Amino acid sequence: MSRFSAGNQTFFYLFATATAVIFLIKFIFGGYDFLYPDFAEGYFSAAWSKLEILKKISTEALKWRELANENEELRKQNKELTQKTTLAGALEEENKFLRRTVGITAKIPGRFVLGGIYNLNLTPSGYNVLLNRGSKNGVSEGDIVITAEGILVGQVKQVFGAFSKLLFITDPAFKISGKISRSTNSRQAGSTNSRQAGSETKGLVKGRLNEELYFDLITRKDTVKEGDLVVSSGDDTFPPALIIGTVSFVAANETGVFQTVKIRPAVNGESLAKILIMMR
Repeated sequence: MSRFSAGNQTFFYLFATATAVIFLIKFIFGGYDFLYPDFAEGYFSAAWSKLEILKKISTEALKWRELANENEELRKQNKELTQKTTLAGALEEENKFLRRTVGITAKIPGRFVLGGIYNLNLTPSGYNVLLNRGSKNGVSEGDIVITAEGILVGQVKQVFGAFSKLLFITDPAFKISGKISRSTNSRQAGSTNSRQAGSETKGLVKGRLNEELYFDLITRKDTVKEGDLVVSSGDDTFPPALIIGTVSFVAANETGVFQTVKIRPAVNGESLAKILIMMR
C-alpha cells in the first residue's frame, strides 16, 4: 500500500476541514444566516429596488426621446404639407384670376403684366399706393392698372426697380375723361340679350379724398341720373370702356351752367391683391 505524498496529505486535511465547517454550520448553527444577516438582506433589497427604478426611468426616457423624434418628424411633415397646400391654393387663385382676365384682354389689345397692390393708405397729400411690380418687370410711368373685370384702379406715377407708386383713382391728382354708359335689354325666344347703348353725356372725372369722384363739366342739358354707369370715354390717353363707377348723386344748379355729379368708384370693395398692368 502506497503512502500519500505531503501535497496530497495537505489537500486531504483542507478538504476534511472544510467539510467539517459546513457540517457545523448546517446542523449546529441551523443554516447560513449568520453569513448573510438581516441588515445585509435589507441593503441588497433596497439596492435592487433602486436599480429597478433606474431601469424604469431609463426605459421611460427612451420612450420620451422616441416620441420627441416622432413629434419632430410629424411637425416637419405638417409644415411641408402646409406649404404644398398654400402653394396649391395660390396657384388655384391665380388660375381663377387668369380665367377672369380672358374677357378684358380680348377687348383691350396690348400687353399685360400681372401684379398686386401691397400697400394703400391715405396721407395728408393723397393716397400712398404701392404696386409689387417695377422696372425690372417692364413697368413704366403712365401704365394703367385695372382689375380682371376691367375696373379702373389707377395709373403708375413713379417706377423703381422692384415696385412702383400708383396714382389711385380717388386721389385728387387723378383725372380721366368719362361718359355715361347705359344698357338696354331685349328678350327673344326665351333668351336674354344685352347690348350697350351709346351716350353723349361726357365729362371729366376727378378724384377726391373721401373715396368718391366728381363728374365735372356735366351741363344742365346732359342726361344723367343716379345709378348710371360711368366708363372711360377714350378721349384721352386711357382706352375706352374701362369701368369707373356709378353715379351716386346728382344736383342741378338752377343758376349755373353745370350740374353737380358724384360717382361712387367701382374699385371700392374690390380685392386688389391681383391686378392687371396695361403696358404702354
